[in-house]
Amino acid sequence: MPRTIVHLATALLLSTIFVSMGCQSAYRSDAKVLTRHWDRGDYSGAARSGTTAATANRNDDIDRVVYNLEAGRTAQAAGDIETSITFYDLAYQDVRPYLDTDAEDTVSEAVVTTAVNQTMATYRGTPNERILMSTLQALNYMELDDMESARIELNRAHDWQQDAERRYAKEIEREQQAAREEAEEEEVELDDDRGNALPSSVASHYAYLQDLRGYGAYRNPFPSHLRGIFLLARGADVGDLANARTDLNEVAGMSPDAMPMLEADLALADRPPNTAMPPITWIYFLPGRSPHKEELRLDIPIPVGKVNYVSAAFPRLVHNRNHHETLQVQGSDIETVTTLEIADNDRIVASEFNERLPTIVTQEIVSSAGKAAATWALSESAGSYGQIAGIIYQAASTSADTRSWRTMPAAIEVARVPTPADGTLDLVVDGRDLGQARVTPGECNILIVTHPSVNATSASIMNIQLTGERTQWTEEEAEPSSTPPAS
Repeated sequence: MPRTIVHLATALLLSTIFVSMGCQSAYRSDAKVLTRHWDRGDYSGAARSGTTAATANRNDDIDRVVYNLEAGRTAQAAGDIETSITFYDLAYQDVRPYLDTDAEDTVSEAVVTTAVNQTMATYRGTPNERILMSTLQALNYMELDDMESARIELNRAHDWQQDAERRYAKEIEREQQAAREEAEEEEVELDDDRGNALPSSVASHYAYLQDLRGYGAYRNPFPSHLRGIFLLARGADVGDLANARTDLNEVAGMSPDAMPMLEADLALADRPPNTAMPPITWIYFLPGRSPHKEELRLDIPIPVGKVNYVSAAFPRLVHNRNHHETLQVQGSDIETVTTLEIADNDRIVASEFNERLPTIVTQEIVSSAGKAAATWALSESAGSYGQIAGIIYQAASTSADTRSWRTMPAAIEVARVPTPADGTLDLVVDGRDLGQARVTPGECNILIVTHPSVNATSASIMNIQLTGERTQWTEEEAEPSSTPPAS
């Protein structure tokens, strides 16, 4: 190979790699800053960080979806609903083409991710992220008393679930088959005789995932429950009440431990249309952060030229356990109620990750083998210069894709209480006072209580009035009180 061609090809490839390194390094740095604010309950700081990063990456086709999701969630928790709507809408615009229509990946993207790494793939959001994006957007519109837009977003969450059920498993199967065919073409042995199982050199590092299963068919009970109570409280006809019953029965099937709470709402779904709803307040507790990804580097046994092992980087799922498990809700004229879990987001995220893991591992092994082969070929054709260039190429391009929506909650729990006559509810976690929340007496209400970690100094609380004429709170009445964590 002529040395000039080697120089040009190497320069072009390395420039692409260093751009990739810069993007991934920036993402990891941005994520660390944002979660540091988030974990300590600095919602305004997290929102500033999220908005700044999303704005800086607004033209980045590869990463901007994950940035917009973070900006939408942090602005929501900080009480900036309009900004939250803007960023969730931007994320939706980017992922909407993948609902029923566009393929999830492309041939050109497959080529560049094999040559460089998976961080070069456009981030499109997981099924669960898309479902929660529309669900949380629905809460934004409820907060603004735009109930028609809220209904649209709840239906979109339902559509995302149905779309994932119809075709996501087929997409994964197709991706894995394509990856295995590429491995065969490149004569890469995967050390694997069980179809989609992980190679033995990798499998032991992911054994912890085997017992984590989702709710089946890419379901998340949270949007089903939210849509159920929304239709229950605001149902205009028999159809709305029938859909509410269907949604709540789905939740009961997925989360049977919540049945004691669901029974009362299912009974209300059988009431005659145009019958007034009793005043009820539902409290959603969103504790912790969902699992995030970190990089795991391994030496993989793949004989290439004179090399027996190649270095590969894989994403590893890390759970965030530093959060309270339940919330107690108290009031002057109601009995203390403890939240029940309706959705284990940790399980959902882990299940989705585990399902795609064989494809991720196969693609990375093929990519690493290709880089090793390229390095060997460069050293054979261009001597020490080629060998050095190849080593730089391998070292610089070995990077795992660690992108994920990090401010999603670890779980979603719900409590249901009669709306108190004085409109005041006290919130307590593990004996610690999270403050008071105000709801509208005599009406149906929703409270969204976000508490990212045991170190968070306060909770973020969204107050939503579902029925009746909207009450205008004064700033002092609207702001919940909070107490710092016990030292």
